[in-house]
Amino acid sequence: MSVRRLALVRCFLCVSLFGVLPAAAAIERVEVNFDHVRRLAAERAREPYRSTSGDLPKGLAKLTRMEELGIRFRPGGEIWGGDGLPFNLELLHRGPLRPEAMTVREFSATHEQTIPFSKNFFEYGDAGRVGWLRSSLNFAGVRVRAAINRPDAYDEWLTFVAGAWRAIGSGQAPGAWAKGLAVDAGVPGITEESPLFTDVWLGKPEPGARRLTVYALLDTPSLTGAYQFHVTPGARTTAEVRVELYFRKNVAQVGFAPLTTSFWYGENTPRPPGLLWPERHDSDGLLVRTRGQAPLWRPLGNPAGVQRSELTVPALEGFGLLQRDRDPAHYQDLDVAFHQKPSVWIEPVGNWGAGSVRLIELPNPRGADRNIIAFWVPAAPPDITRPVPIAYRVTWGEPEAAAYARLARVVSTRSGVPPGAGEAGGRVRLFWVDFQGEAVAGLQDPEVTAHVDARYGRVLAHRLVRNPGLPGWRVEIEVEADEGARLVELSCQLRRGYEALSESWTTPWIP
Repeated sequence: MSVRRLALVRCFLCVSLFGVLPAAAAIERVEVNFDHVRRLAAERAREPYRSTSGDLPKGLAKLTRMEELGIRFRPGGEIWGGDGLPFNLELLHRGPLRPEAMTVREFSATHEQTIPFSKNFFEYGDAGRVGWLRSSLNFAGVRVRAAINRPDAYDEWLTFVAGAWRAIGSGQAPGAWAKGLAVDAGVPGITEESPLFTDVWLGKPEPGARRLTVYALLDTPSLTGAYQFHVTPGARTTAEVRVELYFRKNVAQVGFAPLTTSFWYGENTPRPPGLLWPERHDSDGLLVRTRGQAPLWRPLGNPAGVQRSELTVPALEGFGLLQRDRDPAHYQDLDVAFHQKPSVWIEPVGNWGAGSVRLIELPNPRGADRNIIAFWVPAAPPDITRPVPIAYRVTWGEPEAAAYARLARVVSTRSGVPPGAGEAGGRVRLFWVDFQGEAVAGLQDPEVTAHVDARYGRVLAHRLVRNPGLPGWRVEIEVEADEGARLVELSCQLRRGYEALSESWTTPWIP
């Protein structure tokens, strides 16, 4: 090995592979940028799709759930961990729960190198019987740590696994995820595809760098995609995302900038019998903002069957899955910090035109699944005969914009059977919607009105009551479903004359 190549091995990667030589994976002289990744995506789109999830060695494929969860990255072995850099890397092991393979590469301004798999990266615990594993096994994903809470401690900050990624800001706990793309999600009669990040490149930062650059190649039977992420940590972590898609064939629906989360139960749903926790969810609502209109708030649910909602938007300003309830007493969980789960907000870069935000809610009987997904669908399907570009910004933190700070927000939704409903209880429902904000806190009764509407149902009564505990107002709504109606769509907004005082609340109710 030449002196120059030895210097590259030592200075470029500086990775301790616990006995596996860095030279096991060749360093290539190449400039890694968005053009490089989209060339690879275009080339792969011309080839047949090949899945990597079925190539697990027998020793890994036989692991139990608890054995796989017991495999941990070896403490002290973090890549970049001894270099005094603002970020360091941990690798995630493949197994039956995470069978998909991801090739992880590090790059500098002039070179790239694949990080080869080695068992020495990991502690196996009860899974020690997996046997010999090849260096080309690759990984399930990669986790980036950063000093987001204390300057002397590197905490989990950014993770890529399968076809999803997530981040957190200071003082937050990991929660909702972003996905690379949603392909045919929620389309009746069509099987949804699961796009995967098969290749990820992480740019080795300079000392004192304020952001991390990540590139990724996404693959699925119908298309490939090139992704660029510029991610900046802070009280609110932000990611500038650039995407270019290359189609192998037509699809029924492409969902851009998808977010996914878990909702088991909350104030607006029944608590499962025997459980002590009052609420359990990583997010409690979907917020959609349209230019020139009041924001729309849709509380999340855990339906008995698949439930699809479509919120049509002429000019999207942003949408996100939010965790608004920040009171730890509302969760009573001393192990899972639900009150610290981040809200995740999508903001278009450029004009996305007209379209809709789709929300799909799936049953989550045990609370273990990410059963919620929200994404953007353009009104005009993309032209798949050429590359399809899109760009957006993702914020992991509180996304409330100053322009809407004056409008009251929905802070809780509750529903139940009205007192004395009797046999008609199945067709009649009572909702309590609490609004809080500067726009309504100091107003008197005659100045505030509640505009309530029901589609496929009839509002029997509604009442506006001051709620001194917020401070704010509660709207009590009693609604009856139309004869034969399978779904009732409710909406409510506080107004002063024609002036909007609050965001618009909307929810479906299945009688």
